[in-house]
Amino acid sequence: MTVNDKINFLLDALEDGETNFQFDENKFGQRKINRTLNRIKNIYAKSNDAVRKKMEENESTTWQRMIRVLSHEILNTVAPIASLSQTLKNVQGDELNVGLDTISASAEGLIKFVNSYHSLTHSAQPVRKSFYVKDMAAKVIELTKFYGIPVNFQERSDDVLLYADEEQISQIMLNLVKNAVEADATRINIYTQIDPKDNVVIHVSNNGTPISNENQDAIFDPFFTTKPSGSGIGLSLSRQIMRSHGGSLTLTSSDNYATIFTLIFP
Repeated sequence: MTVNDKINFLLDALEDGETNFQFDENKFGQRKINRTLNRIKNIYAKSNDAVRKKMEENESTTWQRMIRVLSHEILNTVAPIASLSQTLKNVQGDELNVGLDTISASAEGLIKFVNSYHSLTHSAQPVRKSFYVKDMAAKVIELTKFYGIPVNFQERSDDVLLYADEEQISQIMLNLVKNAVEADATRINIYTQIDPKDNVVIHVSNNGTPISNENQDAIFDPFFTTKPSGSGIGLSLSRQIMRSHGGSLTLTSSDNYATIFTLIFP
């Protein structure tokens, strides 16, 4: 096997995630090149293991958060229902009606929570079509007028055309605007462009309260929320929608100047 053959073998194996091989370092005249190739393989294997370990740690943390939130929501709803049910056994008249209304409201709240979980885990596949980003932005701006906060749109490339599920992408935009309003923003800007790699890029910027450093890594986790009445699925579902489009949704920055979310469509 020539040196070139060995290098190609190494590259093919690493592309396939295969590191269970070793070049013979005992062969005279090729000891140095074999040792170098083995070092490359070992560096790749260690790096790959480190990345996998980090991903497993992050996955474990996410599941722990999700289980904690699920347990908290369900217990907070079921416990009062159980308590009221026992109390109402010997109650009649108006007090009984009030108790039943409370149970009904609690049950509806639990159903709403379960439905939000269902929407997160069963999001529809995108139905793609071509549309201009400026037309979608105009609809979003119209739908958010009742917030009373100016939402501005700017094209930094002419007539940006997007092939995606317009309804789903509009849902993401509406969620980002809503979040900005809840962060006390007084100005929201949407701007789009074609980047040097021919990706369609949409930025949504606001001047609301910045997202704290400790929360920036958690805001896309399912059910994570800092709002008393928040469900914690908006950003997680938005990112899931972008992934189903083969794209990405990231928090580009968040400071006293602006909070910017970026959508990229390859």
